[in-house]
Amino acid sequence: MYLTTTRPNLVYNVSLISRYMAKPTKLHLQAAKRILRYLKGTFDYGIMYKKVSSNDMVAYTDSDYAGD
Repeated sequence: MYLTTTRPNLVYNVSLISRYMAKPTKLHLQAAKRILRYLKGTFDYGIMYKKVSSNDMVAYTDSDYAGD
Protein backbone atom coordinates (compact mmCIF):
# COMPACT_ATOMS: atom_id res chain seq x y z
CA MET A 1 0.00 0.00 0.00
CA TYR A 2 2.85 2.40 0.79
CA LEU A 3 4.30 2.03 -2.70
CA THR A 4 1.05 2.80 -4.44
CA THR A 5 0.54 5.90 -2.26
CA THR A 6 3.99 7.39 -2.73
CA ARG A 7 4.63 6.06 -6.24
CA PRO A 8 1.47 6.53 -8.34
CA ASN A 9 3.30 5.48 -11.51
CA LEU A 10 3.41 1.91 -10.14
CA VAL A 11 -0.27 1.51 -9.27
CA TYR A 12 -1.27 -0.07 -12.58
CA ASN A 13 1.66 -2.49 -12.70
CA VAL A 14 1.29 -3.63 -9.11
CA SER A 15 -2.48 -4.10 -9.47
CA LEU A 16 -1.99 -6.04 -12.69
CA ILE A 17 0.41 -8.62 -11.25
CA SER A 18 -1.51 -8.85 -7.96
CA ARG A 19 -4.47 -10.31 -9.87
CA TYR A 20 -2.48 -13.48 -10.46
CA MET A 21 -1.22 -14.12 -6.92
CA ALA A 22 -3.23 -17.33 -6.62
CA LYS A 23 -1.63 -18.92 -9.69
CA PRO A 24 1.38 -16.95 -10.93
CA THR A 25 3.43 -17.94 -13.97
CA LYS A 26 7.02 -17.19 -14.97
CA LEU A 27 5.77 -14.15 -16.86
CA HIS A 28 4.32 -12.69 -13.65
CA LEU A 29 7.57 -13.34 -11.81
CA GLN A 30 9.48 -11.53 -14.54
CA ALA A 31 7.10 -8.58 -14.26
CA ALA A 32 7.53 -8.46 -10.49
CA LYS A 33 11.32 -8.56 -10.84
CA ARG A 34 11.16 -5.75 -13.39
CA ILE A 35 9.14 -3.61 -10.95
CA LEU A 36 11.69 -4.31 -8.20
CA ARG A 37 14.57 -3.38 -10.52
CA TYR A 38 12.77 -0.15 -11.39
CA LEU A 39 12.33 0.62 -7.68
CA LYS A 40 15.98 -0.04 -7.01
CA GLY A 41 17.00 2.38 -9.76
CA THR A 42 14.59 5.11 -8.66
CA PHE A 43 15.01 4.80 -4.90
CA ASP A 44 15.23 8.57 -4.35
CA TYR A 45 12.04 9.38 -6.31
CA GLY A 46 8.57 9.69 -4.84
CA ILE A 47 6.01 12.03 -3.40
CA MET A 48 6.50 13.60 -0.01
CA TYR A 49 3.42 14.66 1.89
CA LYS A 50 4.08 17.52 4.30
CA LYS A 51 1.81 18.80 6.99
CA VAL A 52 1.03 22.46 6.40
CA SER A 53 -0.81 24.96 8.52
CA SER A 54 -3.39 25.90 5.90
CA ASN A 55 -6.01 23.65 4.35
CA ASP A 56 -5.56 24.97 0.80
CA MET A 57 -5.19 22.43 -1.97
CA VAL A 58 -3.13 23.14 -5.07
CA ALA A 59 -3.43 20.93 -8.15
CA TYR A 60 -1.98 21.01 -11.66
CA THR A 61 -3.31 19.38 -14.80
CA ASP A 62 -2.51 19.07 -18.48
CA SER A 63 -5.77 20.50 -19.78
CA ASP A 64 -4.94 20.50 -23.48
CA TYR A 65 -4.87 16.69 -23.66
CA ALA A 66 -1.48 16.47 -25.38
CA GLY A 67 -2.34 19.10 -27.96
CA ASP A 68 -5.45 17.34 -29.34
